[in-house]
Amino acid sequence: MEVRLTVNPYAGKGNGRKVGRKINQLAIKMGLVWRNVGYRYRVLVGGDGTLHRAINEPRETDIPWIICSAGIGNDFARALGIPEDPEKALRLSLLGKPREVDLIEVNGELATGVASFGFDAKVNQRALWLKKKYWFLPVKLMYRVALLWESFFHWECFQVEVETQGTVLRERVVMVAVANISPYGRIFNIAPGADPSDGLLDVCVIRQASRWRVLKNLFRVIRGTHIALPETQMFKTTSLSIRSKHPLPCQMDGEVISAKREYKISVQQRALKVLAP
Repeated sequence: MEVRLTVNPYAGKGNGRKVGRKINQLAIKMGLVWRNVGYRYRVLVGGDGTLHRAINEPRETDIPWIICSAGIGNDFARALGIPEDPEKALRLSLLGKPREVDLIEVNGELATGVASFGFDAKVNQRALWLKKKYWFLPVKLMYRVALLWESFFHWECFQVEVETQGTVLRERVVMVAVANISPYGRIFNIAPGADPSDGLLDVCVIRQASRWRVLKNLFRVIRGTHIALPETQMFKTTSLSIRSKHPLPCQMDGEVISAKREYKISVQQRALKVLAP
């Protein structure tokens, strides 16, 4: 069987290189043949960021992907029930059937899991800065430090206008998250019940709140019970726009995106084929 292999050796602080070697050895035992053209499946070794970059490259939309996790969060693979053990992922995926899943499009750029705007995008940007400067520290520690750093020294809410299906919401918000899946940042469940195959986007708006209340309720976001909080608003849609008078921080699949004043967001239904158990 002919397959194409894409490996990000830097995923998971170098874990991608190790996983790539394992997958290569396993593929030889399974009789797989690596090809750059004329292949049946595409094997991706990396995390959510690797997948994000890959789907934004020119690609054959009808060729299914096999995801072998090697990143930190691996949220999208986990949402599809793909094992985090890369060898199990490869074996079980080859036994599975192609699943057509939706993608999020933001100003022409695609995302698989979550695109968010506001405070958490600032936290993500700070964490990436810390990873570059203090690469030897555990990644999870860096995200905790980034969260505290932004909470205590750069706390900010954002005046936004969210428009969807003729309805306009004008609010000061902590953040707006547009989700295709529920897992987010490894431990959070930002949109409980989100289905990447339902043709809809799950939107979570967290209105203005104090830093203390946000920090206090973080555990509720982990459990997915934040949707009952009075400052939280959830809705489903196929498209929306987010506008702000000032550039609004943005992240997509953990990748920092250049801040803009307006974002046009839509769902690309059944745009990606993934082999999943």
